[in-house]
Amino acid sequence: MPKLKTESNYIFSGKDVSRVEKLLGFNLDKYDLDNKIKILRNCVLPDVGLAIFESALNIYNHNKVEQVGLFALPSPPVNKKD
Repeated sequence: MPKLKTESNYIFSGKDVSRVEKLLGFNLDKYDLDNKIKILRNCVLPDVGLAIFESALNIYNHNKVEQVGLFALPSPPVNKKD
């Protein structure tokens, strides 16, 4: 996983919703929500989310690789019938 630089003061209270919205790239003004800060606390920073997603995708793609044994014979070709 790559090293990421993030804002060191990511911890926030209920008073700074607009700062956290800007940091996370969300604008919740058009939604009628009782407690926006609860939703924002469950979010991750975009760079962190991207790194997690790419790592998971890499693991998934790595698991799809078909490994052939040292003395294995190649699979016969599949004939498609139309």
